[in-house]
Amino acid sequence: MLSIYSTRFSEKGISFDSQIQVSESLPCPELTCCAILSNILENAMHAVEKLPEERRQISLNIFEKSGHLLMLGKNPTDVPPVFSDDVPVTKKSDHGIGVQSIIYYVEKEQGQYQFYMEGRDFVVRIIL
Repeated sequence: MLSIYSTRFSEKGISFDSQIQVSESLPCPELTCCAILSNILENAMHAVEKLPEERRQISLNIFEKSGHLLMLGKNPTDVPPVFSDDVPVTKKSDHGIGVQSIIYYVEKEQGQYQFYMEGRDFVVRIIL
């Protein structure tokens, strides 16, 4: 999954910095991790591809701690999202599905999610 997105980012002039430190056996199903990860990266890609090339950057950190999988995605944005109950929402049709998918899979695994702005960066934090 990471190599596919890395290639897509490169084609769009997006800098991608990832740090992954996980064991072979994940604390949740691989399909769940892939679904969450693909939605994080897809949303980040759409957010930064409209920015000037020097600001097109996405960072992803995934690591394990105390038997939990932690994911942290971050990307700059010129237009901060509107939040409702700490979840980014949109009124655009056919948008917002990725966030809802992340929430679905995280809750299915009884994990935690957090979406927030850190300065001019949008951040998503997942604990499974």
